[in-house]
Amino acid sequence: MRTIRSSHAFDNMRHSRRPAARFALLLLGLLLAAPLPAAAQPGGAPSCPLASPTMKARLDAKAYTGRVGVTSHIRVRLTPHKPPEGYFVSAIIDVVSGPEGTGPNILSGVPVSDVTPRAPGRYRLRILVNLIAKSSCGGVKSATLLDRVVDFTVAP
Repeated sequence: MRTIRSSHAFDNMRHSRRPAARFALLLLGLLLAAPLPAAAQPGGAPSCPLASPTMKARLDAKAYTGRVGVTSHIRVRLTPHKPPEGYFVSAIIDVVSGPEGTGPNILSGVPVSDVTPRAPGRYRLRILVNLIAKSSCGGVKSATLLDRVVDFTVAP
């Protein structure tokens, strides 16, 4: 069995790491020299914006009424009726304000969202409708089609 002195072994290890260290420093220098994408720069525009097709969304009503325990429907009308290939539409309904206690059960959807109130009173609902597409930049892109707050009055 051959014995290698520790200083000799350390020298061999140190020499074998030099090319990797040089490569790592070169890579770090290139990354630091690269400009930031516009989305990462303060006040910059998104680097991969949604090229949204002409699409609009509207609600059937400006205000809604319902009864406790009975499902009410909030319909979103899209123009054109269907999104283009590769796009989809999402709806989100949030309770802005309402009676104390338990809020309504909400099942958001397009073209119809279901709202089942559990307490009488006046609710303010925020309805947000987005056009969403898978991005070639990796991830998703979206454009807001509708962002509206509506009244929802619920009788006992």
